[in-house]
Amino acid sequence: MKRMICLILALAMIVTLAACGGKEEPVVTTATEVSVETDEAVAPETTETPTEEVTEATEAPAPVTPVDTLLMDTEDCTFSVGMVTIDEMAGMQVAVTCVNKTQESLDFAWSNVSVCGMMYDPNWAITVPAGETVTSQVEIDTYALELMGIQSADEVTFRLDVLSSENWMGEPLAQAYMTIYPTGLSADTVIYPVREAVVTETVLVDDENLTFIIEYVQQQDLYYVARCYIVNKTQNTLMTSWENVSVNGQAVDPFWTALVAPGKSAYAEVKFADSELKGLGIEVVDSITFDLTAYNDADWGELVNVPVSYVPVEEAALG
Repeated sequence: MKRMICLILALAMIVTLAACGGKEEPVVTTATEVSVETDEAVAPETTETPTEEVTEATEAPAPVTPVDTLLMDTEDCTFSVGMVTIDEMAGMQVAVTCVNKTQESLDFAWSNVSVCGMMYDPNWAITVPAGETVTSQVEIDTYALELMGIQSADEVTFRLDVLSSENWMGEPLAQAYMTIYPTGLSADTVIYPVREAVVTETVLVDDENLTFIIEYVQQQDLYYVARCYIVNKTQNTLMTSWENVSVNGQAVDPFWTALVAPGKSAYAEVKFADSELKGLGIEVVDSITFDLTAYNDADWGELVNVPVSYVPVEEAALG
């Protein structure tokens, strides 16, 4: 039953839709160079524009005036990326244009998003009425990236999903992985951040499929939090979760799961409510036991199922 709930949660996370409003454009701008990867669902075309010549991803992009770059063009829809703006307060905004060629409302959404190899969710989606064109801004919080050790959003990879607004659980009308380079770098020049080991970290799993590390635990507001680092070494999206969880021998359920795209890494926080732990008579966490699981999205086959008994290296009393 727990596995089924996690699968439903994962599907909901992939198709969660939130309209994104436009913002006043800051003065500072940077050029955009785009390369595209596609999956079997659609083979988008890359076209030339009057002022920008499309180059291979292996070539270092030259500075150009930002213009729309066509990433997807099918019989049902068109998707393009335009100007990238950077603001010290607002972070980075990527202008996008979505065209609906059908007679029904369509939802455009980014999922499985990563920045410089680290999972990051801009929570962007938009509904485009039948036969209309809508422009929007995808906002990337550069401060949140800095907390993950990323100083600049030089590479953004995402899966574009185009779905019927009336049947978002159905097959996508179009779907493809895409990569853009907002600061003008290329696949050859982007440098991924290197995570530094934490003194208090505990490696739970490190095999050919997955690395899973608890870096530390700490008290945050009304939650006891385990900070985790995950690496997906497979060619499929992995859904990781904790099952059969107990704290100090008392059964609890943080109801936690995380999706990690192929070949990407992620930071995640597993949170336990202070009120739930105190209700069980727990004031200090001495141990956390659980089954660490990981499923792939190809057939939801189980790749990892490891019983874990974690003893926090440092004590963190509940608030």
